[in-house]
Amino acid sequence: MKSKFIFAAFLVFFLLGIVAPFTTSELNEMSCLIIEQSKRDIIGNEIPEKVPFKNEILNVYLAEESFGYLEINESIISDIGCEENENPSYEIYIKDYSVFTQFEKGFDLDKLNSMLGDEIIIKGVGIGKKFKLFFVKIGLKVASWFI
Repeated sequence: MKSKFIFAAFLVFFLLGIVAPFTTSELNEMSCLIIEQSKRDIIGNEIPEKVPFKNEILNVYLAEESFGYLEINESIISDIGCEENENPSYEIYIKDYSVFTQFEKGFDLDKLNSMLGDEIIIKGVGIGKKFKLFFVKIGLKVASWFI
């Protein structure tokens, strides 16, 4: 359960770290620039060992527009980009910039759980990824009972 919490925390902090300093209008104009500036600081970072996602490609959408992608190979962030990846494992839809401002003071698992399905939508691509995601979401809810 803890590993699923770590993955969710990592994902929110990754996205928050990229977009937090900018307003929504700046993000719409500068999303590619933001990703390119962050690239050298992000590529090569290792995903925590207990996270069950070792080889994934995450396409991220902000306010219904493509924001970019994150690629993980053998638990290492291997690439990020400002376009959609053609072969994503998961698609993450974030309603709008205000989602990130709710995590400015730190990660809150209960808040993340309440936002999943409404303000943050994660979709697995393919049956296997959907099945895995189903259990991750259950794990996040169970983990919030113990934290």
